[in-house]
Amino acid sequence: MDKEYAARAREITEPDSNMGEEALVKEQEETIEQTFEELERILEILGNDEQPLEEAFRYFEHGMKLVKSCALRLDQVEKQILVLNEGEEESGF
Repeated sequence: MDKEYAARAREITEPDSNMGEEALVKEQEETIEQTFEELERILEILGNDEQPLEEAFRYFEHGMKLVKSCALRLDQVEKQILVLNEGEEESGF
């Protein structure tokens, strides 16, 4: 079980508690699907009680930043859709 946990933990970039603008930009370069996959891996790791509390907190914090990034991107897509729909209504489509 320890080897399985270690392998999953290595799949995820070690979360940095001082995540700055560069990291948020990197996250936005990933697709939403890739971000969801990373969140699933984090949930698997957090579901395992073998990691130290401090490490679990770093993964939790990283996961919350991923969730925030996804929410922002989904909001942007929703706004783009609204703008496109308004343009279609005005042109009579």
